[in-house]
Amino acid sequence: MHDGHADAMSVLVERGVCDTEQADDYALTLRSKLLFYAVGLVGFFSYQIFVIGVDTVLQVQGIAGVAFTFLLLPGCYLPVAIDFISEYMTLHILIPHWLSRGDVGLFFFDPQNMGGFQPIGNLLKNSYYFYTGGLLLYLIFFYGLFVTPIQGSVSNAPGVAEATMFSGLWLFGLLTISYSMYKIHKIMKSERKAQLRTIEREIHDLIDNPHDISNAEIPDQDQLDALEYRLGQIQATSEYPTTFTMWTQIGISVLLPQILQLTLQATI
Repeated sequence: MHDGHADAMSVLVERGVCDTEQADDYALTLRSKLLFYAVGLVGFFSYQIFVIGVDTVLQVQGIAGVAFTFLLLPGCYLPVAIDFISEYMTLHILIPHWLSRGDVGLFFFDPQNMGGFQPIGNLLKNSYYFYTGGLLLYLIFFYGLFVTPIQGSVSNAPGVAEATMFSGLWLFGLLTISYSMYKIHKIMKSERKAQLRTIEREIHDLIDNPHDISNAEIPDQDQLDALEYRLGQIQATSEYPTTFTMWTQIGISVLLPQILQLTLQATI
């Protein structure tokens, strides 16, 4: 994720949205991460104390389970989760927002016909795969270990609180991937339309009597050929930074966790 964030920042610098120094500022600050961590701690301990109960954890898992639940989880695993969420939010919310505010041009000579935006599309896709992996770990921890023969892993059967939390996380992922893809698509579509209008005007101005195809005259055929070549490059450029295969993979990643959660919930 950190490498993906660095790659995304390099794309911003290459496209002139920001310079190298500004790129270092285009991320969630340490203060913001600490705030997220504090909120995460409040939510975590509230869940463990008021939903699960300290007595239940102690009775089922013993002293070792209490130490793991109240020391190791919030002290080691939660910071990693918060860091991941902050990077994920940067990629899916902040970077598309910054790109939409900047004067971003498309690379219409891109051999992939994606205007040079394929790296960003791959970053969004891969980061969402990691997010889906986190949702699957959530299911394993709260549902999978409960329905397996392993005893003592989960103290209570997953209930409304766990299902609601999972649905909220799943919906957050769905909204963020939709937002980031929509913003990038909007940028590409707008730039593509603007360039098509420009080419149309240039061709119109070049041809004498352009609205009469039978009597139209072309004073400069070489210039027209150059304009038509540029037109072909623009028309061939996609308005999405993804391929059909990528969309299929993203769709599976969106649906799979929710289907598994509903299936596991039905077995309890």
